[in-house]
Amino acid sequence: MSIAAPADFPDDDDGLIAGRYRLIAELGVGGMGVTYRAWDTHLLLPVVVKMPKPEVRNDSEALQRFAREIDAMRALQHDSIVPITDHGTHNGCPFVVMRFLPGGSLADYRRRDDEGNTLANPAGMLHFWLPAIAEALDYIHQRGMLHRDVKPGNIFFDGFWNAFLGDFGIAKVVDGSGVLAEEQTLTATMMAIGTPDYMAPEMFSPKSKPDGRADQYALAVMVYEMLCGVRPFTGSKAHIVVEHTGMRVPPLQNKGLTLPQSLCEAVERALAKKPAERFGMCTEFVRAALRDVTPLISEQDIARLLCPGCKNLLKLPQKSAGRTGKCPKCREPIDVAEDLRSLWLQSEKRGGGVAGRADGERSSAITFEEVDVDKSGRWGVNKWAGEFGGAVHEKVSSLVRALLTPSAFTPWLIVSTMALLFVPLTLVVAIVIHVAIVMYGSVVTLFQYPAPSKLTAQYLTPSKLTALTPEDARMLVKWGGHSGLDLPSLNSLTPEAAEELAKYKRMLYLNGLTTLSLEVAHALADHKGYLLRLNGLTALSPEVAEALADHKGLLCLNGLTTLSDEAAGALGKRQGELRLDGLTTLSDEAAAALRANPYIMLPDKFER
Repeated sequence: MSIAAPADFPDDDDGLIAGRYRLIAELGVGGMGVTYRAWDTHLLLPVVVKMPKPEVRNDSEALQRFAREIDAMRALQHDSIVPITDHGTHNGCPFVVMRFLPGGSLADYRRRDDEGNTLANPAGMLHFWLPAIAEALDYIHQRGMLHRDVKPGNIFFDGFWNAFLGDFGIAKVVDGSGVLAEEQTLTATMMAIGTPDYMAPEMFSPKSKPDGRADQYALAVMVYEMLCGVRPFTGSKAHIVVEHTGMRVPPLQNKGLTLPQSLCEAVERALAKKPAERFGMCTEFVRAALRDVTPLISEQDIARLLCPGCKNLLKLPQKSAGRTGKCPKCREPIDVAEDLRSLWLQSEKRGGGVAGRADGERSSAITFEEVDVDKSGRWGVNKWAGEFGGAVHEKVSSLVRALLTPSAFTPWLIVSTMALLFVPLTLVVAIVIHVAIVMYGSVVTLFQYPAPSKLTAQYLTPSKLTALTPEDARMLVKWGGHSGLDLPSLNSLTPEAAEELAKYKRMLYLNGLTTLSLEVAHALADHKGYLLRLNGLTALSPEVAEALADHKGLLCLNGLTTLSDEAAGALGKRQGELRLDGLTTLSDEAAAALRANPYIMLPDKFER
């Protein structure tokens, strides 16, 4: 199966948006905009491009509204809101570029039986998405905005259980009186103001003054739906308004489910007809709801991504990164990105290749597994994930791992031996300790089930990137891997781009840089992550050394073979760790200045 480019794709000499983004396939159509899965040919990364629908591209008023939507989205910088990475115009048509989230939406994780009917999801799954979305909603509410279309289809995942709030197409800005400001409307007034199944009662009244508690109501409807498989009100469009505004919500306690009383009470309060009776903030609702809910335990190192062809959820272990396979449902050949952040049909033209290798290169094949949400709804959750078992297992496994480390062998053997000789009452304990040590491998294996965590790909390595604009740097910081960002081919860097890279909060590798300007050095000195590696530098001026000395984390300059006395003196004032493993020659003065700093690690020949 090959996805043909829609006929309404804007034309360009290269078939690219703004000479950069290749549109691959349509993802969805909203009230005024259409979103496409696309490929960034500069950074070799998948992205989402959103543009006005073809029928409104000649409507100047509609384009202005779309541009205001872009402005509103750009102003929202939150870890759990789909990030904007670029924007502009193409042939007079505005567009916005967003991070591609390949893990599907919350709607894709609703359990169904063989006939397609929705089933209840385990309460522990709420921990995977509810706190993050509540924080994102409170964030936009504090900035005077309502989302107005909170529903499962607008909650997206990156494949590693990190949830993001998206689709601000009908968001509204509220003025000081609480009235929706008409001049700041972000979509056409004749269009629907939300999805009725999730709308708060006050949203159906034209004279109401809604605030963030309207979005809280919709959030509670989602929680209700995920917990028991149906929404609180399921009437036709003609009756749904009456049900939301006048009918009592069927209590969760009456659904035949085993749920904590605190969870049921919190959902009921958040679904109150009067906004004043709900929680003050979404995060307050979530704290009350999850107080007695034990999290599920997710499988370690497993990505869950949508097949680009049939939209089926697939499970991919870390070893599948950069490999190929076939979807078990549609049987289409698929490429897996090096960072496990996307899947691509081999038939799709990307124009730049998968990140880390060119089009046409194929790694070894791997078999994909489907995520079984239709029947079991466990998403690979392990056997210790019961409401009680999960908590007990985590405490026990932590204790066993702490006790059964190699460094702990000797003291525990001594203690157990003394117990055998002098304290008969502790005989049983001593025997258990001896057996555990003898069977160390088996015991550790038994208790090494994964703990709950939010995983992301370990490293992001756009290996062909030689130059970087500030916008590209900003995008890479948002896309950076869980452990580090590696730019091995980057051979030049502007101060503006360096300032953006310095915001990255994990390990940063810039080994392709052979020289640093003073401005760039000052910018990189503010790097927020633990490690900055500049092993490509072969020379260091005293001024640049003084600037880099301000870096607070671990700094690696292993490409330097020598240092002037002035540069060594500047580096000797550092307060953070410094590695200079490549040094071969140093004057006595320079060596003394470096040795005087205990944070600096020198080759053995210069240590005393």
